[in-house]
Amino acid sequence: MKRITVILLLSLLIACVPTPEEEPIVNRSDAYENTDTITADGPQSVLGGETEHEGGLRIDEEYTTPRGVPVTIHANVTAPEPGSIPMLRVRPCTFPRERILAWIDALAPDAALCEQPKDPFSREYYAECVRQMQEAIEANTDATQTEYLQGTLEYYIEAYNKAKPESEIDRDKPFDLSKLDQKKSFSIVLRRDGETVGGVQVISESSDDFPRYVFEYVSGQRRSYTGDVDAGDVRTEQMSFSEQSAVEQATALLERLGITEMQHAYTEIMFRHNETVNRIDQTPGAYRLFFTRTVNGMPKPFYWIKAWTFGYSESDKQAYRPVWTPEYIDITVDAEGITSFRWQNPVEIVETVSENVQVVSFDEARKSFDTYIDILRSAGNYIGGNSTIEITDIVFGYDFFAVKDSLTEFDMIPCWFFLGYDSESKTLHTRGAQLILNATDGKLPLSE
Repeated sequence: MKRITVILLLSLLIACVPTPEEEPIVNRSDAYENTDTITADGPQSVLGGETEHEGGLRIDEEYTTPRGVPVTIHANVTAPEPGSIPMLRVRPCTFPRERILAWIDALAPDAALCEQPKDPFSREYYAECVRQMQEAIEANTDATQTEYLQGTLEYYIEAYNKAKPESEIDRDKPFDLSKLDQKKSFSIVLRRDGETVGGVQVISESSDDFPRYVFEYVSGQRRSYTGDVDAGDVRTEQMSFSEQSAVEQATALLERLGITEMQHAYTEIMFRHNETVNRIDQTPGAYRLFFTRTVNGMPKPFYWIKAWTFGYSESDKQAYRPVWTPEYIDITVDAEGITSFRWQNPVEIVETVSENVQVVSFDEARKSFDTYIDILRSAGNYIGGNSTIEITDIVFGYDFFAVKDSLTEFDMIPCWFFLGYDSESKTLHTRGAQLILNATDGKLPLSE
């Protein structure tokens, strides 16, 4: 996984800097006025403001906060339809044998479940790696890169000398189904008519008291991709098929798997990666689609996590959000179809904490945004300093927060999300959460 290491703020800063009693005076247009609110009965359409879009508010502003933090907001404000807003409690879960076997049957019908060989790469495979590496060295003109390629070539030659011929590798050894009940990590090779048609990997582990569970399926003829470029990038125009087509294929897959609670939340474009020579084709080749949990039409927005630890320590694990990657599904789709399906840290709803919580209006959330962004981003120890904060999406939805005195349960709490870019996320071409506000009180998402 990637870029989960940027520290948003040290806990000392939050503890020592109080919220100003008065709203900071911000150099923005006086046209920003919005009297509609989100009530305790549920979010209403956010109307008014500078520009209306499909019955909602769009904000286009550029200003500098009193402490000198430049902010640009070019975003639609998204809120769900009116209705009650429950607060839910969830906990991490694992998938039982029956579900895993049903998914495998849907992903690769009539495939035999086989053990992953201890040494899966054959002498023939490494021979091809050696050939490609030799060609790369001959075509390369950079001395530093040549040195790197030469080292890789030597590795492949050594691996070739140790590897077995393809004829000596047992790829059809039946998979031991008892591993499905042991809740440990394992890999399954899916074979049909002597050919590998896919693979399934389950990762089940616990680190620093927080469980991690991943179910991943990869198609047989794996096409390897890398990238992490937002779908809004101009290079998307070079794609041979549309994002909508990819979403439709991914949604159809979820329907086949019986997954109805997850909805498309975010898209990145990916580039073909040649693992042998560690080379990336700069022409976009696939969409990486992220799906998150939606409850009663209210989503869990997807954003790349910026280490929302806020002073997390061994002495006070429940002070702020723990180090835990929230649940999501990502599906990679290229012109040939679905290449991978991955469910990270699935959860199950265990109870409804409150049927209908009262939440702050967007007006209040916007004031809190100006207050906190001014304090947090002007801090001298904030990585990125006072670089421009670009807000591209403002979304009302759920986020996960740890339950006090519990390391295995989380509450789904309504929040206002200000999503976009700063200097780091802009460099990585990935949308991050620049600020999240607990919508029940309009403050930073701190545990009591």
